Amino acid sequence: MRNNYLRTITSAGDPDMSREAMSSYMIDYPDFMESSIRCVQGFRGDTLQSCGWTFGSQNKYTKEFNPLLRSYGRLFNEEEIKVIDKFRLNYHCIANFAVLPQQINIWRGAFREGYNDNLGNGQCDYFDIFLNIVRSYYLGINIPNEARSQILKQEKWLDWFGKEEKGWSAFISYYNFNPYVNSAYEVKDLFAMPCTYQKTDCKELLGVHHGWNFSLPLCSVDGKDVDLVIAKQRALNFVQNSLWIWQERSKLFSTQKSA
Repeated sequence: MRNNYLRTITSAGDPDMSREAMSSYMIDYPDFMESSIRCVQGFRGDTLQSCGWTFGSQNKYTKEFNPLLRSYGRLFNEEEIKVIDKFRLNYHCIANFAVLPQQINIWRGAFREGYNDNLGNGQCDYFDIFLNIVRSYYLGINIPNEARSQILKQEKWLDWFGKEEKGWSAFISYYNFNPYVNSAYEVKDLFAMPCTYQKTDCKELLGVHHGWNFSLPLCSVDGKDVDLVIAKQRALNFVQNSLWIWQERSKLFSTQKSA
């Protein structure tokens, strides 16, 4: 029986480590779940697109959207809030989960001064930033100093997929992360307009709208706050792109199972 990858998972604990999620990991990532990498380093489910950094942690589970938790929140109209509600009430679904080494999950969403703080330095749980760090590892591109040691701790896991470009493309394909990259396997910017993001030849790559040192919708590369209208649009783009990614990953998983 195929999983419903878009169905919301509710759990008394972490939904991405629920019984339903674990069952899916065994089916969707059998090689990893049976590998020595998993046994040695441990593992856990990872929620790829997070709600808290963009809309405030108090908007994760509430029935009503609170626009006051972010300065740009009051700019959303009624129709846009409906789209945001679809995201924040359904983001705990298997299409938004992956099973990764345990320490990567802890580090990626952590709050630590210097690379994951509230000024936007670091990943802030944005998965395109993490993917670009992984891509940099495979292609020998410079990695931010604050991330280098964490990535190098995972060399055995990353090298399990291969080396250089072949390793990077195998990593993307294994996890069905293809919606995050363009046809050249470059990481797309999650804040890009959806009509651009969804193109296979998308040129708005990570760093166009946000990146390691300016992660949040209000942040800019020069360290200044951007206009609230721009920040609001970035947050909405993130939501719409996330919904599209889940749809596309669901299709990829389902195609694998029917093959």
